[in-house]
Formats: sequence, C-alpha cells, structure tokens
Amino acid sequence: MNSSRFRNRPTTSYENRLTRSSIEKARYMEERLSNVQDYYPWSRVKVVIDPELERITSELKTENKVLKSELLEMKLELRHALEKVEGPMKSKLEAEKFRCEQLQQELHRASHDMELSKDQFIKESQKLKSQLVEATTNMTHLEAINQR
Repeated sequence: MNSSRFRNRPTTSYENRLTRSSIEKARYMEERLSNVQDYYPWSRVKVVIDPELERITSELKTENKVLKSELLEMKLELRHALEKVEGPMKSKLEAEKFRCEQLQQELHRASHDMELSKDQFIKESQKLKSQLVEATTNMTHLEAINQR
C-alpha cells in the first residue's frame, strides 16, 4: 500500500482500512497454509511465520502450560482439603449411624420386654383373680357351713 513515494504523506482512513483488511487476509491465509502443512506435511507449501508471531505463540504456550499446572495443583489442593474435612466427618457419621442402630436395637428389646412383662402381668393378674375367686368361693362355703 504505502510505497516509497508515499511514505511521507499521512495515510487516509481508507488506506488504514485497506491495510487492516490486507493484514487480516494475510493472517487468514497464513493460518490456512499452516493448516495445510499440518494436514499435508508432504506438500511443498512453505509457510513463513513472522518471528514476532512465533515468539508470541511460544509465550502463550508457555503461559498455557503454567496455567494448566496451576489448575492441576489447585484441583489437588481442593481434593486434599475435601479429604481433610470429609475424613473426620465420615468417621463421625459412621459412629452416629452405629449409635443410632444400637439405640434402635435397645428400643426394640425394651418394647419386646414390655410386651412380655405386659403379657406376664396379665397372666399373673388373671391367676390372682382366679385365686381370689376361689378364695371367695371357699369363704362362701365356709360361711354356709358355719351358719348351719
């Protein structure tokens, strides 16, 4: 666009747009050509990449690796923290479950014992009632004998 005879002249917005669009086209073509070379390594297309772009790409890749390692480290720290918190909580939960089961068994035994004692109480009260009836009958007979 800017040849040697126009260097000292300021560029117009049209020329700026044209320059930007040509840069975008060049980047697009460069990307397409690098893709061609990636997929067709035997092709004879030679891609010349700007050293500045290579430097930026390598910096971005390095930063990406650093971020990836930091993310992995944070995941491991999170997992460790969760295990540190969950471990005691799980043991407490297991202890409470065991205690709850023991209390349920104890309650079941107590209710069973109460049923047995209730049945036993009913039997004993019926036995006492029958003995009382028998004693009353005997006293009635004795009174009848005494009155004669």
